Amino acid sequence: MTFNRICAIIYNMLDYLSNIRFLFYNFNEIKVDLVEYNNYNLAMNDHLLNPVKYFIWRKVALASIFPFIITDIVLNMLSYYQIKTHINFVNTSNIFGNLQYTLNDYTETFSLIQTYYIATTIFICVKLILLLIGLYNKNNWTNSQPYIFGMLAMNTLLIYLIFSNPLMNYLKILNKNINTTNNTDISYTKHPMFHINNNESYSFMYLFLNFLKELLPLTIPLFLGLIWASRNLKTLFPNDLIIGHLYKYGVYLFIITSGTILLILNQIFYNYLISISIIFFNIALIIGLYMYGKIFQIYHDDSVDNINELIQYNFNVEFIKNVALMLICICNLIYALEFNLNIVNGIYQFHSLDMWQLAIRYIYNILFYRVIFCDLLFEFMINHEKYKKLLTNEIKDYSDKMNTINDSLYMHSVNLNNNYYNTF
Repeated sequence: MTFNRICAIIYNMLDYLSNIRFLFYNFNEIKVDLVEYNNYNLAMNDHLLNPVKYFIWRKVALASIFPFIITDIVLNMLSYYQIKTHINFVNTSNIFGNLQYTLNDYTETFSLIQTYYIATTIFICVKLILLLIGLYNKNNWTNSQPYIFGMLAMNTLLIYLIFSNPLMNYLKILNKNINTTNNTDISYTKHPMFHINNNESYSFMYLFLNFLKELLPLTIPLFLGLIWASRNLKTLFPNDLIIGHLYKYGVYLFIITSGTILLILNQIFYNYLISISIIFFNIALIIGLYMYGKIFQIYHDDSVDNINELIQYNFNVEFIKNVALMLICICNLIYALEFNLNIVNGIYQFHSLDMWQLAIRYIYNILFYRVIFCDLLFEFMINHEKYKKLLTNEIKDYSDKMNTINDSLYMHSVNLNNNYYNTF
């Protein structure tokens, strides 16, 4: 029995490795194997072919998140032991590299940091358990979905539980050699944010960077997931009109919300290369929307030619975005080579592991939000069409009403324009 289980585990691992390429495929390009074909009885239910293609991608995406969460847990523990060592060292010697600072209350400060790392580790472990349950139910989309949404709830709850408290009241890392007349003391780093308050700037920066470590991986990929999901689902369901419009709104929402949060990074690194990187990415999203947004918003029939065109347009949008990402990598590489990085100076040394942890979280949240929004949009399409069928007469009346409103508004606009020009 044990041997059979080991063989099954090895088979599943090899099967996953062979299917990991699906992460880079459009849904329509995924080939349904015989096992999935029989699981869903596609011979009798050929209408399930497109959903099954998405379910195959979904299983691979969820399985790919697993090693990243394990890495996140390990890095969180290592980060705790790193800062514990530094705090104990500072408490005994009051020296850390070129910095000289003291802890106002060692017990209170250490208790807060310990509580933070214990809470984050527990929440990450809960997310891992929910992911495993979701993977266990991978062949049953209805049962798997609540556990994946539970992971999203854990992400949000953690940020509110920790940062809804005024933590500066408990964390006091003070400069030992405060110069009240000027800010030329060599114990300060050159970053301007360290001069917000001479007494508490270390504490502020420590909390601020930890807040960004939790916030950025949640907010930056959020609407990027909506953009990606709406475009890719449109290639599976070309008849649907609503999901194509969500691509447009996703771009707008990203630029207004997540894109502006990126400006925080620009203020931390205060360099025009970072500014250019952010502008490149926003412009790439706008160009893709301007060139192909209308195409994703209109009705397409199920012909092979139309679907192939949608797949090509989707590829073109991704290509434009990837070109921007390549330019961003070049800008960041130039910045790293030409400038002295703040992340290796002063109190930033506390966060050497946190930078890697932020990158890991960002990567798996990209996949996570793609799964979340694909699930939400797919569920929305099913429910929307179900109610359309149940409420055929009512929806027809509502449709007539909305079309009448549209016609009236158009005529009103035309009349106003005519009156305006007649006055001249």
